[in-house]
Amino acid sequence: MSLLYKEIQKYESILNEIKKFPGILNIDVIDKDTGEPVLSHNYNSERLHIIPLLNSLVSDMLNKELCSTDEIVIKNKDKKYLIKPLNNTIIIIEYLLEFESEVFNIIKKFEGIINKIDKLTYKNLSVIPLKSILDNSKKKKVSVALFRLFRFVDFDKYFNISNEKIMFYFGKEIISSLNLRKFEDFVEFFKEYDIGKIDITNKNPITVDVYDCISCSGIGNINRTLCYFEAGLISGFFEEQKNIKFDITEVKCCGLGDNFCRFLLTSKKI
Repeated sequence: MSLLYKEIQKYESILNEIKKFPGILNIDVIDKDTGEPVLSHNYNSERLHIIPLLNSLVSDMLNKELCSTDEIVIKNKDKKYLIKPLNNTIIIIEYLLEFESEVFNIIKKFEGIINKIDKLTYKNLSVIPLKSILDNSKKKKVSVALFRLFRFVDFDKYFNISNEKIMFYFGKEIISSLNLRKFEDFVEFFKEYDIGKIDITNKNPITVDVYDCISCSGIGNINRTLCYFEAGLISGFFEEQKNIKFDITEVKCCGLGDNFCRFLLTSKKI
């Protein structure tokens, strides 16, 4: 997960508003993945040590031993602690006992915006601003050897997911970050990063040919298609353009003994 500081600032602003209400003493926000504080100046680690039960419950949530949607309230003398798990974080609200109904009304009022910001607070590493990375790498040639080492590594051995699936969705993620408006821009993108030379050879069904493909060019006949990365790029581009989902099939490939790649796109049946 990658922390998005702009969203953290929004998160912090909302929680500071909540803290202004009578009866609310403090708010902690903890990263579900690491157990580390997200808003460190609000985080009071002393309380987690003073109240073993609170510490245990948070640990159980972090270790997925409690349901991720469980909302728990515990009492400690004249105070209570609301432990509220969200998608990416856990909020701990310390409040005075006599203000309990007001606290729950406040949380209900702000729950929608808190959940929305929480979902935006963390992003998978695959959606770090890829356009910025590409823009800063335009003068550097892509190493075909290095790309293919990554393309053909056996991810399934370590992560129980095929490299074909990873490369397909990697291609789609790149396209979603670029906002390419015209097919000419898509052609230029392929050319600029040495992915291949691309052309539409038929419109119904949409047929796309790629020459000098970075995944398979020169590999030779191994009786299988290889170009899942390009398939992800192509299907992602046309889905963005036409706002519909496509099935994509590679019917020609250097891996099949052809001298170019051909992809057929058909609208996905729902």
